[in-house]
Amino acid sequence: MGYTTHDIFVNKVMEENGITKGYAVHEDTIEKDLKILFTNIERATFVILAKSYENGFYTFDRFCQFFVYYQYNNLGWTIIFIDYNNNINAAIKEFEGFKEEDKIKEIFNQIEKYHYLEPARMIIEEY
Repeated sequence: MGYTTHDIFVNKVMEENGITKGYAVHEDTIEKDLKILFTNIERATFVILAKSYENGFYTFDRFCQFFVYYQYNNLGWTIIFIDYNNNINAAIKEFEGFKEEDKIKEIFNQIEKYHYLEPARMIIEEY
């Protein structure tokens, strides 16, 4: 079985305690990432849903080995791609107290199971 590398785009990368976080905050970068992460219909639905929340919106998902945190508020979009380097305990600790704890654990189980099959890399875009 061959390995494919997928690219995602970020504006800043930070590393701390073996955890790598890529932040996409620029509008053009967000648009590129949303096109990679969703089909056209999924993307349109996702954006409409996010913007319908008066007090902001956040959700979680997985892309390859990354835990993905989406946030939309009055300042716009932020997408954070987090690589815990398979340290599930660190990941769960970081998101303790979120009401979606079961969903978060399921995402990490998927990452742990499939991370080596779908590698992705962060490409830094500076604006």
